[in-house]
Order: sequence, then structure tokens, then C-alpha cells
Amino acid sequence: MNKKVYFERIKGEAVAILCARYWWRGIVAEVGDDGLILGGSILVYETGKMDGNQPKSEEACGADTFISYDAIELIGQFPWSFYGIKEDK
Repeated sequence: MNKKVYFERIKGEAVAILCARYWWRGIVAEVGDDGLILGGSILVYETGKMDGNQPKSEEACGADTFISYDAIELIGQFPWSFYGIKEDK
């Protein structure tokens, strides 16, 4: 499955994306041909346990963020991905 199809399937849901060595999390707001918009994006400095309920250290960006598919290293819906996020479904 390609990345665009994957993100279309989870549009409106929380996700964590490892992108250029940094984790980002938020809601998949829009899906395009070359990337996606991560709504209410949060930069995660330290995840802590991958199966933990919340990240150890993070900072809200206060804006949506465009992420290019080419920059994505890993995608996941880990338990901490959902921490404090209301899904748009």
C-alpha cells in the first residue's frame, strides 16, 4: 500500500510520523498527491515507551504542518499518538 492510500484510510484520525529524525503527531487533516496536512501538529522530542499512554516530551506547534511523503521514515498509531487529541471522524 502506498502512503497516500494509507493516509486516506486514516483521514480524521490521530497518527505519529517519524519525519527527518523527528516525531510529529496530530490529525490527518488533508491528503494530497505529494504529502499530507497534519492538523494541530505536535513535535515530539522524546516518545518514552512506544506503548506508553503519552509522550515524555513534546511541544504543540500551534499550526497545521505539511509533511512530504518523501520525508516520512515511519508511520504509526501508537497509544501516545492519541494523547489529548480529539479525532475528527
